[in-house]
Amino acid sequence: MKNETRFCLKHRMASLLAAIRGKQNLEVYRSLMFHSIFDSARFQKEDLYSLEQSKFESFLQDVKTLGLKVVRFEDSDRNSHSISLTFDDGYKDNLLRALPLLEKFNFPFTIFIVTDFLSSSYPEYLSEEEIRILAKHPLVTLGTHGKTHRPLADLDFEMAKLEIKESKEVLETLVGRPVETMSFPHGSYNEALVKCAKDLGYKKIGTSDPKPNGDGFGSLIFRQCIYSCDSKVSFGQKIRGKWDWVWS
Repeated sequence: MKNETRFCLKHRMASLLAAIRGKQNLEVYRSLMFHSIFDSARFQKEDLYSLEQSKFESFLQDVKTLGLKVVRFEDSDRNSHSISLTFDDGYKDNLLRALPLLEKFNFPFTIFIVTDFLSSSYPEYLSEEEIRILAKHPLVTLGTHGKTHRPLADLDFEMAKLEIKESKEVLETLVGRPVETMSFPHGSYNEALVKCAKDLGYKKIGTSDPKPNGDGFGSLIFRQCIYSCDSKVSFGQKIRGKWDWVWS
């Protein structure tokens, strides 16, 4: 059995348990993590982290219907009924597929860019010119996701620091203003790296820890990943807090 198939089976089991054990909790701030958004009418993309465009639209409608306040990642709201939308890696389809839908709902969002992926050697990722276009959009915030997308906690500290520092410098030069948000590649981090990022000027730092953000969460933001195998049921459970029992 493929790892992705095994993961999705476990995910469905968790959703069934959430329906029984989960309790709704809209009193905390949540952040969602997406990756690639694709058009199934054009091609199939079998990947845990790739979401079909029409499913993504239905998820955005669910957020609106529930009455959640969608806030910018950098403005992480400590009040109830608030949520932020983020995208890791910087796929080109974030501009082509996700942006039109987010404009439709008028939802702000953040894209975390791997700066080495900006070259023409990586055509599936945003180019420098596309980054400049997005930087001018009123709904968009751009942050970094490392220089090379390596797990930072696996590197020696000085190398990890360079990844955090150089990606910030590259993106700031490209967009012409300070970059104050980042997310850790592969969710790989430790306390020393959090302190390093803060010392280098990052004010909000995303993790891949799928926990709710409680009172006084500060700079480090927990994010709930949305997968290709998420259904309307499991997505609805996640944004309502019915998966919180898994992480408690």
